[in-house]
Amino acid sequence: MRKPAARTTILSALLMLGLSLVTWPGVAAADSEIKIAGFVDVPPTGPGGTLTLPLAPGAPPVTILVQLGTPPQKISIQVTSSTAIESGLPVTLTDNDRVKIDAVIAGSVIQATKLELDPFPELEVTGAARGLPDAGVTLPLAAGTTVTFTVSLVPGVDVSVVLTENTKAEEGPLTLTNGTIVQIEAVLQNNQLVVTEVSATGAD
Repeated sequence: MRKPAARTTILSALLMLGLSLVTWPGVAAADSEIKIAGFVDVPPTGPGGTLTLPLAPGAPPVTILVQLGTPPQKISIQVTSSTAIESGLPVTLTDNDRVKIDAVIAGSVIQATKLELDPFPELEVTGAARGLPDAGVTLPLAAGTTVTFTVSLVPGVDVSVVLTENTKAEEGPLTLTNGTIVQIEAVLQNNQLVVTEVSATGAD
């Protein structure tokens, strides 16, 4: 049985943050589901944390922080081995990844029932590639390979981005060289702008 006082405290905190509690038809109010989207901070607290999901059967729960709102607020959410992962398996969460979570109040904690990594474009720009190896880089990259380079938007304004094995070349295999005009979409992962999609439009 849920503890009314603890549950009331959690609900009050969430309502102060402007979160909506959704009660599904046929489900008691005590089992209200919470839907949260925000940026994750995984153990250990501070930069550099990673968490591989799903947790192994029988593994102890792990508490993550989800940041949302302005000014930023952090909500503690417990992930268990029963938390459904919707982004393909396995998933490695890193600090500042954006997540969408369905959760319920379990005793005195908020417990995730479903978690989805939600990579959305943080950056969509066109510019000239700089800082690539002299021979260029061919996509897709080999597994485990990353390449960091800059996209020059205008003189004096350069954005550092990272190519990974998951970077998608819009029109199949693609070789990038310095001076190539690229269009990129990138998301913030572990304090880096990671390119999710890239295409080339010519040379500067």
